[in-house]
Amino acid sequence: MAKREFSNFQYILMFIEASFILPLINIIPFFCPYHKIYSFSKKIGAFFLIISPNKKKIISNNLAILYPNKKYSDKELIEISSIIAGYELRILLEMIAFSRMSFQRVLSYVRIVQHNQISAFYHAQSTGVVAFTLHYGNWELLGSVLNQVGIPLACLVERQFNPWIDKYLQFLRRQLGIKVIYNEISQMKALLTYIKKGSVALVADQTYWFDPLFIPFFSKEAAVPQGTASLVLKMKSSLCFGYSKYTTNGIYSIDLDMDIIPNNKIESLSVEELMKIVYHRYEKIIIQDVTNWYTLGTDRWALTRESLKEWEKNPDSSRF
Repeated sequence: MAKREFSNFQYILMFIEASFILPLINIIPFFCPYHKIYSFSKKIGAFFLIISPNKKKIISNNLAILYPNKKYSDKELIEISSIIAGYELRILLEMIAFSRMSFQRVLSYVRIVQHNQISAFYHAQSTGVVAFTLHYGNWELLGSVLNQVGIPLACLVERQFNPWIDKYLQFLRRQLGIKVIYNEISQMKALLTYIKKGSVALVADQTYWFDPLFIPFFSKEAAVPQGTASLVLKMKSSLCFGYSKYTTNGIYSIDLDMDIIPNNKIESLSVEELMKIVYHRYEKIIIQDVTNWYTLGTDRWALTRESLKEWEKNPDSSRF
């Protein structure tokens, strides 16, 4: 992907937007301590649902895909929807809070599962590691903690639409010790170099529209990227899954699953076979607690083979 081009008018509008949002975001943590961020963001999420009622409908439709035989009461649906609607705000406020803490204090809110096995797995690899992750829990915290406990991890990310908000987000990530590589053609050399020397985390649970692969995801066909699997197969990298999960009282558990596919079997897989394994693993993670899955609030299954064909005929139309 290439960098986005904007008109002068768009730049002015986005500068005004950032000038309002960023100071407000930085003020909130001063009167909302870390342990209250979760409940605060949920209340804001409930307000967002009032001004954007379609969000609740999207979440309800997605829950029907995840749990086709389960009926949610309106109270349960509002509870889940409020958490998801306030999710982005929560992650951003938590990043700010973590950046202002000592690392020892950050660790007091983290429970790392199998830390010794994770370290041994990383140091035993000779071809680098690709860690698949998803928009689950605080995915920024995952990259921060692993880097600071001695497991170097670069994160492949999309550039934010607003360049000033993007710069601020990258500043926060650097404060947290996260190395960022943009998902752009100009960054591919750096990406390949880093995989050879260390490890890279790829977030691949969102809808993908550029030459996607369609595979089952919770028994419904979903558009997924092919490039992430191709990267693993071409680099002959070791593969693991990493994710963080919010538990209670501001505490996150961080887990890396290293035994999904033995190294000697990865090379025999096709791109489609590998992505099916990846998404089957995602299902197991998501089902633990759907309120930890940010993508529940997006129209995840809206892109179909048919809508993609229509968009290819008329690129000015909606892909969905």
